[in-house]
Amino acid sequence: MEQPPPSPTFPWRALRIALAGIALIIGAVALWGPRIGIGSPNGIGLTRWTALLFAIALIGAAWAGSRIAAAYTTTAVLLLNTILVIVAMELGSAVVLFVLERPQPELARIQERPDPAEASPYYSGRPWKAEYWREFGQAASHYKYHPYYLWRMAPFEGSLIRVDSAGLRKTPDADCETGAFRLWFFGGSTAWGLGAPDDGTIPAYLEGLLREAIQKPVCVVNFGQLGFVSTQDLIQLELELQAGRRPDVAVFYGGVNDIVTAFQYNRAGVHWNLPSIAQKLEARPEPHAGAAGALPLHDLVALSNAYRLAKWLSRPDTGDARAPAYRYEGYFESDTLADAVVSAYLENRRIATALGTAYGFKVEFVWQPNVLVGAKPLTAAERAARDREPIAALTRKVYQRLRNVAPQIANLHDLTDVFAHDTGLVYLDWHHLTPEGNDSIAHAILRATPAISGGEANRAAAQRERR
Repeated sequence: MEQPPPSPTFPWRALRIALAGIALIIGAVALWGPRIGIGSPNGIGLTRWTALLFAIALIGAAWAGSRIAAAYTTTAVLLLNTILVIVAMELGSAVVLFVLERPQPELARIQERPDPAEASPYYSGRPWKAEYWREFGQAASHYKYHPYYLWRMAPFEGSLIRVDSAGLRKTPDADCETGAFRLWFFGGSTAWGLGAPDDGTIPAYLEGLLREAIQKPVCVVNFGQLGFVSTQDLIQLELELQAGRRPDVAVFYGGVNDIVTAFQYNRAGVHWNLPSIAQKLEARPEPHAGAAGALPLHDLVALSNAYRLAKWLSRPDTGDARAPAYRYEGYFESDTLADAVVSAYLENRRIATALGTAYGFKVEFVWQPNVLVGAKPLTAAERAARDREPIAALTRKVYQRLRNVAPQIANLHDLTDVFAHDTGLVYLDWHHLTPEGNDSIAHAILRATPAISGGEANRAAAQRERR
């Protein structure tokens, strides 16, 4: 009986050589691809890591040869178990982080306490108090990121507080049609009008005074934002000019936030929330794509819960187990720091003034009053606000330096003593003002800046005061 011909032997040797050669080519491209224009030179991204792992798998297959089926089964089981372990670690780390990072009841109560201005006796008997602070709590809890100056409030529509789609608080009755007189008002929360309804802010009162004084539509835009310092105000102005918009006058009202941020972070010219924003960039980096959408492996690892837990557990003992990893050192006060605050503020004034000259509009800087300085006869509530503020020493140093130079600078106006003859309550806390205080500031700004509208608004303000 004739025997069947023997089956050909499978060319395992040739296949193993081919797999090894392909693996070497793929591995070389993964490791040194950027030298020949393949991949990003900024680290090994996800795509290159995938290619490198595939090359290693091919080398394993070449080594296994005819045992590849058994090797594949073993590898699959090991990979599946590894994936299950990683998933379990991630879920477990997420649970542990939730427990470790949640605020203690004491901290939660501190975070939820009302704004100090809300407790002012000014609101006693005012029926709109509850509605205003309810709306403020809602509006001030939502922000949107903006390049360079970092944040603005999200749009909000209430009965007492309205924020437009650009994140700017609305000025009632502002008429921004073509040909209107345009005044841009920059500053922090006092400029924004914390504690006052829309019609009780400084920009709102300025709009009313200007409307009485000049025979044309008036558009007052409130660029004030909670926490903004003068550098952020300047950047807002630059971006508005970059976009092709122009004011007739730009008024910068501030001073307090430049001092507070320096007091907290021991550095002039910085913004609020410096530690938390720095932490987002330094301690937990956001993923950034390289060439062809490649994602660096270290970014993926840094975003994992297991990595975050390891970082949390490896922090130095700060004495507060729940304190953030990135802490600011404390409160600071020195002559050097006071000099730096004034220097940074004056340089921002110089830059803004140069922009006004180049683009054809007037620039006025107004140094705001507060309860820690000046000659105002204080009420009991204002004295209490003054006595509980640890920033008084630095504030007085800065204000004295500013007072020394202000008379030599034409467009810098010091309103420290604007309430010297006012015996009533004008401060809600140590620097935010009642609506009546905002009205007084609007009048004082027009008295101090006769260049606005050719002095007509100045005369209108004087007439209004005599009524």
